[in-house]
Amino acid sequence: MSEKVKLQKKPLFPVPETNDPVNDVWRLILRANAKMLNMLLQECPDVAPGQKITYSRIRVLTYLAQANGDRVNIHDLSEELGITSGGVSQMIDSLVKSDMVCRTTSKEDRRVVYLSISESAKKRLDHISSYLHDRMERAMSRLAKNDRAQLADSLRKVLEALYEEA
Repeated sequence: MSEKVKLQKKPLFPVPETNDPVNDVWRLILRANAKMLNMLLQECPDVAPGQKITYSRIRVLTYLAQANGDRVNIHDLSEELGITSGGVSQMIDSLVKSDMVCRTTSKEDRRVVYLSISESAKKRLDHISSYLHDRMERAMSRLAKNDRAQLADSLRKVLEALYEEA
């Protein structure tokens, strides 16, 4: 009988090391984002009964939570997420059915509908955020405190520069 060889699982997209910092940074950011997304999809509980967690749903709920009462409509979400208004509408329909998002018709124009996050969705989003924070904290604990602060500062500067150029 032959012995089964245990295969090491190689990532589909390995961590880049090209000696090109510009190339490495954007690839590392994408890789970290993909890993966090996989953790989110595989390990987090559903957003609501029958509503699987997805990156797009998290983005919608986060955007609505951060709006702090400001009026948000389908067009705003479409612009922010880079998804068509039709795609956003479908997602909102499912989130409304599960009581995660509330719709309010404008008093000035009945054609305009504003969106807000429900209280139950806020609690769920807090739970998911805590979960992701804990996972990231464990991963970041491998870095010295000074390195963590420097990483956050560097990423903040890169993001600011990207927004300035947009």
